[in-house]
Amino acid sequence: MAPNLSDEEKQLLNVIPRAALLFSSASAIYMIWSILRSAYNRHRVYHRIMLGCAISVIIYAGNKFWGSAAAPVGSSVLGAKGNETTCSIQGFLHVFTTLTLALYYASLSFLSYVVVSSNFCYKRTLWLEKYVHFGVISIPLSISVAVLSYQAFNPVISGCGFTSDPVGCGDNFYTGEPGLTCARGPQNIKELQLYLGFLPTFFVLFSPFVVMTIVYFKAWRLRSTDKKLALSIANQTGFYLLVTLAIYSFRVIDLTIFSLTGSTYFISHLLAQVNEALNGMWMLISYLWFRTNGTAIEDQAVSNSYPSVLPVLGENNNESMFQSNRCLNRPRHSIFDGFDESSVSAEGNDDES
Repeated sequence: MAPNLSDEEKQLLNVIPRAALLFSSASAIYMIWSILRSAYNRHRVYHRIMLGCAISVIIYAGNKFWGSAAAPVGSSVLGAKGNETTCSIQGFLHVFTTLTLALYYASLSFLSYVVVSSNFCYKRTLWLEKYVHFGVISIPLSISVAVLSYQAFNPVISGCGFTSDPVGCGDNFYTGEPGLTCARGPQNIKELQLYLGFLPTFFVLFSPFVVMTIVYFKAWRLRSTDKKLALSIANQTGFYLLVTLAIYSFRVIDLTIFSLTGSTYFISHLLAQVNEALNGMWMLISYLWFRTNGTAIEDQAVSNSYPSVLPVLGENNNESMFQSNRCLNRPRHSIFDGFDESSVSAEGNDDES
């Protein structure tokens, strides 16, 4: 994967993303502080899922900051100071945290589906959370353990990842032709990367687009006469998917280039590394934009009857909680949250909006 990169380029790939990791960690710490300091936030499913995202970001950043030092001494990785054990630990944490972060963020699309389907009744969305946390932990853990059992965490450009050693060895899974013999890791590494890497990642990245499309059309059918409601939900689904693209687009482009050419290009790989290191920033942007406006909840709750919210919002009024005059306006209420009188009381006693 890296023979076509010079030592200077490898060094830059070690150093530059670390600055982004610091910024990403600061963003995640702010998210954790913002969620834990608010009684209202601590009791909402959306905020607790984003808390899981923030914790994953911090573990991911710490592991990536370890960088090339985890690679075995004597490998082609610049700055290698570790051994096979440290390399396996770093690779394990990289796969685990990358998947947990992606799954937590993808689970928001399913949460929005449940919120809309339940007529925005918060109590009818609580059942989903336990399945989210279970799936987010168990699936990445199972995949990481499986990869570890094959000794498939080995040195890559700036650390350790899911590959055999040396990078590029192994039989061609698609043509069946034998390839370079691997010194460590399975000879069928490309097959494992397909089933344990590409397919799970494809599902995680593709499913939100499918689910959010369903959410929009479901909401449109529920209140097709309420243009403000339809526009707000469309804006929110679009913004969520835009952040998803921002997080993963550079990595997808970089992997596509490598798959087609068999070479790593410095610029595309650097952009992918830096943008991936900024995942905490993207999560913070999403969190702040979708964070519930407590004042709007309290004002609307006083005059509305719960949980029948959509019929109220369907009325032709100028104070729709889903009012959005411009596409990038922050919504007055998030599609990832619901309405509940008890939560309104908690918010009314909290200092944070």
